[in-house]
Amino acid sequence: MALSSRELPLPTVPSISSLSQAHATLLHCWNRLLRSDRAPLPQGPLTGQTTQIAEGMQQFRDWLQKWERGFSEFLTIEFDTMDTAALTQCRVLKANHLACIIMVSDPETRPDQSAAMAIEFRAIVELAEAVLQARITSPTPSASNATPVDANLVTSGLDVYGPLQVVLAQCTVMELWSRAHQLYKMNRVNLS
Repeated sequence: MALSSRELPLPTVPSISSLSQAHATLLHCWNRLLRSDRAPLPQGPLTGQTTQIAEGMQQFRDWLQKWERGFSEFLTIEFDTMDTAALTQCRVLKANHLACIIMVSDPETRPDQSAAMAIEFRAIVELAEAVLQARITSPTPSASNATPVDANLVTSGLDVYGPLQVVLAQCTVMELWSRAHQLYKMNRVNLS
């Protein structure tokens, strides 16, 4: 996971003070992760390149743990005062966090990754269901009172599509895969 000279490092997250900060930092991680070399490590002795990839994935795992701690602390303080839109954004963030965890999971410690990650897959599906239900029952924020993160949830970066795609690509639990597929289709139809 060598950084190009033009690529910003993962931001430090000693604490999270707003949903916008949580969104921006996780979006940066998500984008870096998608650009990284996540090919499965070959069996046998590690070469220089495979060692570098393994170290990079460990850096992502460590960063995601720190982000989760900061986000949990933020929720402990702010949860009781959040409106429906903020709670929906929290669900989007958590679904993306779980998708990142799945993408950086160590295949050597998880021989049957789909079974080992069933809890994460289920949580992503349930979070996506809650997000889509909230969007159906709640009006979208108007341009006058929307934050940049809320103004257009689809184009602002993180949404439930990416996490649902992770479930569709990696989950072998048919019930969860089917639910994710239905949500993904429903999500795409609602955008048309």
